[in-house]
Amino acid sequence: MTNTSKNKVVIIGAGFIAATHLTALQAVGCQVAAIVDRNTAAAEKLAAACRQKPVICTDYQKLPAELEYEAVHICVAPAAHYDIATYFLNRGKALVLEKPLTLVPEEALNLQKTAVERQLPILICYNNRYYAANRQISTALQAKKWGEVLLLYGTYEQNFHLPPTPYSWRFAPEKGNYERAVSEIASHLIDLVQYWTGDKVNKVSARFIKRRQVLYRSPQGILLDQSTPTTVPLNIGNEDIAQINLQLASSALVNLLVSEVSSGQINSLNLTAICSAGRVHWSNLNSACIDESGSKEIDSSLTIGMQEGMKDSYLAMFQKFYPLSPQPKLTTEQLNALNGAVENVLICRKAYESNIADGAYLDL
Repeated sequence: MTNTSKNKVVIIGAGFIAATHLTALQAVGCQVAAIVDRNTAAAEKLAAACRQKPVICTDYQKLPAELEYEAVHICVAPAAHYDIATYFLNRGKALVLEKPLTLVPEEALNLQKTAVERQLPILICYNNRYYAANRQISTALQAKKWGEVLLLYGTYEQNFHLPPTPYSWRFAPEKGNYERAVSEIASHLIDLVQYWTGDKVNKVSARFIKRRQVLYRSPQGILLDQSTPTTVPLNIGNEDIAQINLQLASSALVNLLVSEVSSGQINSLNLTAICSAGRVHWSNLNSACIDESGSKEIDSSLTIGMQEGMKDSYLAMFQKFYPLSPQPKLTTEQLNALNGAVENVLICRKAYESNIADGAYLDL
């Protein structure tokens, strides 16, 4: 593909998702000026895939003063997003953040305020909205191709946290991660509901399930179902499975079921809208296909282009975000997406509070 951007960027974090960012960044012509990670070996490994050798740094606040860059990609745990994002917004840098925006509603609202005041471009990586099929569905639903939206229902299943699985910050509620399946995967479905409908969420209800109350951590940091002489018990403080009900401002209802402990499911997302004059369905397992019907008797599948994967959706995101102009400004589309990401954080926290209240509907 033709390179379209000469922007220089800094990547904070050198894990799996940072590698996905790097691939897409280089595909759109961006240069990685620096990689920041406390683990120098991880940063060096990521740097080896760069076309030009980046600066390696262990502390984002100690980047060289003379370093030139326009944007910062934040690819670390959500609990660290707020401090890093605030630091760079106050230095006039555009931001790309992995989802969720943050784990704390007050932090999300503060970041929203700062980004709007600074008028700096910002992107939160809810990549599913960048599949071509979802862009087409969003346009059609909001144009009422299938009539008024009555109900949306979705599922997102992974086997990611079935033991044996690595221990990580995801299992540490004391760091603010009160929701796990909700903030990690239900947030993707919530974002698609927002994107498809353009509607606001008024009420939230949720119930959580833990597959096990206790897992056992090995000396190598692996969580197991059964104890051994060398493991230590770990009380599981957040959910593996969640059922979430939303009520939209239009009075449409939403039902979402998510699980991070589904055997055999690597990464399976499905969303369906039932409307007054039809139905539409999308799955990430068949991402180029839109299943739709405007007739009582007929259901049809529309295939648009080639099958896309997660890396393609990241490429589409960055093609939309870059190149940045010499004096980049927050666009209306970016602002709307930012507002949706803030609402997403609020919805996730309300889901947590609703579960404590036995699934009561709570106003957002």
